[in-house]
Parts: sequence; structure tokens; C-alpha cells
Amino acid sequence: MQPTHSYSSLINTSLRQFKVDASTLPIAVVIEHVFYSWRVGMNPSKWDRWPDVEPVRLVLVRRQYRYEQPFQGLLLDDVQKSRHKWFGLVVFVDERAEGRPVVQRWFPGEVLTPIAVDPNIIDKDSI
Repeated sequence: MQPTHSYSSLINTSLRQFKVDASTLPIAVVIEHVFYSWRVGMNPSKWDRWPDVEPVRLVLVRRQYRYEQPFQGLLLDDVQKSRHKWFGLVVFVDERAEGRPVVQRWFPGEVLTPIAVDPNIIDKDSI
């Protein structure tokens, strides 16, 4: 199947749109301009993004002592006992115990800190 347009006609059409004379520009600038305009058109808009994750399920669990590293947990359920008191059912790995068992336990809300995750920002170097 033959292409319907040649590259030179696409370049000239693109440059004419912005009123640029291609004869005065180096060819590298002309080609870069064309590919830049195609690339900009292919980027998704700000509306094409994943919605924020709600409710937040990842939590840090503070330990008893101030300088201990918190547990990283997954919040399975939460229960509100009174107006200002709630508890969360959290699953976490206990690094202190031998064999690193998976533990499921209820914690008061004061020791839980939610970790917000944005699915639109992925640090591929850390994966």
C-alpha cells in the first residue's frame, strides 16, 4: 500500500500553517518542527487520567516507640465506635518476628496514617 502523502508535502503543509518559509531553515529544524507538532497532538489531555484512588487503603502503622520504623499495611476494614473514635483492620508483615509472618490486627485510628497513591505518576526507576 502506497502512502497518500510524501514527507515533503507534509512538511510544507505544516510549515505553511505557521507561515514559515522552509527555504530559509536548515532541514533538521524543519523535520524537528514537523515531528514536534505530531508528538504534541498525540499527548493525552489532562482529562484523560486515572481518577484519584478512593478510599485510601495503604497505611503506615506507628509502633510503640518513637524511633521505630512504622509498619506498612493494607487497611481491610474500618469501624467507627463513637463520634471521635474509630478502628482499622490492618494486614501487615511483622519484620520483628521470626519468619516474618503476615499479621491481621485491629488498630486505633490514632496510630494509622493513610498513604495517598496517584496512579498517574509511576516512578519506573523504583519498580
